[in-house]
Amino acid sequence: MSSAHISETCKQVDVEQRYRRALTIVRLSAGWQLRDPLELRRLEIRQALTMRYRDRRLILPAVVTLEPNAIQSGRIETVPPADANLPLQAQWAIRTMAHIGGIVDVMLDARHVPMISADGWAAGFQRFASFLRDNPTAREMKRRRTHAKFIADIMPELMEEAARAGVTPDEMTDWTLNHSEEDLRSMAALGLFREILHEKLSDGNLRWEGNDLVDMMYLTAAAGYCDHVVGERVHTSHIANGLRRLVLWPGWFTVLWVVLAGQAGETVSDPAVWGC
Repeated sequence: MSSAHISETCKQVDVEQRYRRALTIVRLSAGWQLRDPLELRRLEIRQALTMRYRDRRLILPAVVTLEPNAIQSGRIETVPPADANLPLQAQWAIRTMAHIGGIVDVMLDARHVPMISADGWAAGFQRFASFLRDNPTAREMKRRRTHAKFIADIMPELMEEAARAGVTPDEMTDWTLNHSEEDLRSMAALGLFREILHEKLSDGNLRWEGNDLVDMMYLTAAAGYCDHVVGERVHTSHIANGLRRLVLWPGWFTVLWVVLAGQAGETVSDPAVWGC
């Protein structure tokens, strides 16, 4: 499960429907969590910078894991530490069960918790999409423009991860101008996010919504690292097109199952994408 599952479930008003949905997620996930996409993006950036400018590869944490609070990347730590006299494995097990128990309790709770949408973020990209539509260019120039917009959007993350990787300002400038496009193709989550961003920006008539940021971040993280992804047809279509433009490691693949919007419980049995 991911923190998006929690948010999407907790915002439901229908108590019975929410309970069934939450129980299904809990049973199927068995406590396994998708690491926070915000952390995954940063790890991918740090890995790319370290490999290019320091010629070494980092040992990154597991993406799908039982690690306590991986779903929030440890940002919200409210569970008190286990007894220090216990063996380390017992301490870890106690923290893990406490965190999973908290997640289950939140999801099964009947209290409605509305999601906060990123309306300002969506409005900015809506304006940029309109600009691209009203100022048409050749395909290559359009891609350069959408790439520049993408880099500007993730600049705070880039700067922080460059500092963590020990990359100099000159090296960061070199990467942004000369290597970012190439290196993004090997980033399973952020690279796919960038491709979907390009596709959506290329359609000036497409309407950007406040929940697009959450949908794009979590679906691209899941499609980048998981075997199966569930999403609405419009999202899975963008992901499928993005995957075709990416060059990832041999044997990497994803399967997308399409859920028909407005028809609860009704799914398409054929996968939208096989292999990549």
